[in-house]
Amino acid sequence: MTTMISTGGGYPKPPSPANSSTVCADRKKMKYHPLNTTEQEQVNIYGVIIDAAYPVQSNKGKWICSLKVIDGSCCSIGDERVKDYEFAVVIIYATRFEECPIVRQIGDIIRVHRANVKEYKGHRQFHVNVSYNASWSLFETNPKHALKGDDSASDTEMRDDQGEDGEQAPGQTDYDPYKHSSKNYSLDMSVHKGVLKALRKWACRYFAENMITHISLFTPLKQVPNIEKGRDIDLLVKVLKVHEKDEQ
Repeated sequence: MTTMISTGGGYPKPPSPANSSTVCADRKKMKYHPLNTTEQEQVNIYGVIIDAAYPVQSNKGKWICSLKVIDGSCCSIGDERVKDYEFAVVIIYATRFEECPIVRQIGDIIRVHRANVKEYKGHRQFHVNVSYNASWSLFETNPKHALKGDDSASDTEMRDDQGEDGEQAPGQTDYDPYKHSSKNYSLDMSVHKGVLKALRKWACRYFAENMITHISLFTPLKQVPNIEKGRDIDLLVKVLKVHEKDEQ
């Protein structure tokens, strides 16, 4: 087995070549790309979730859910006011509500397989159609034992587990998803464990030193009257006075 080395941005790389930007699992030939990938075809990615919209149903009956994600390739730890703050958007299309990700908390990690890459308004988009062989899995960023560095004795080279309705089954490891888009999923631990460990550590450092919602994503109050009705926005304001509301 090839020894994997953590690069700190969430993606391990083999000792050679030194500047590899993707991860390849020898057994399944699965490559994982950083979020700033220039690939134009289908890709597989991991990302730290910084915003998650509730699934909505389109006029055609499809369920759509969008998430904003970051990793070390597009976002640096430190300056909150950097103007070129980058994030990517994962857009999931499903025929059933149950096939959409309901995130437990901001900061969790999503893994996506077979996403189509596009770009819109300067942000990279990953389109995930679970009806056409694409898939997603959700992982906790800070489970009880994940950051201790000790590997579980129950970890295996490959896992293919099934939980009821895609929920995490009791007794699984810190490297298993708590939710996934189908009843079955596979993990190549020789790759997955290294990627998840590195991305978890990076995410914990990022959220320790940065706001969960980046300052550039807040809507100024003066722009609120121009926002279309029904659109969700984030506000960062100073409360000057609180009035009690008469419930009668």
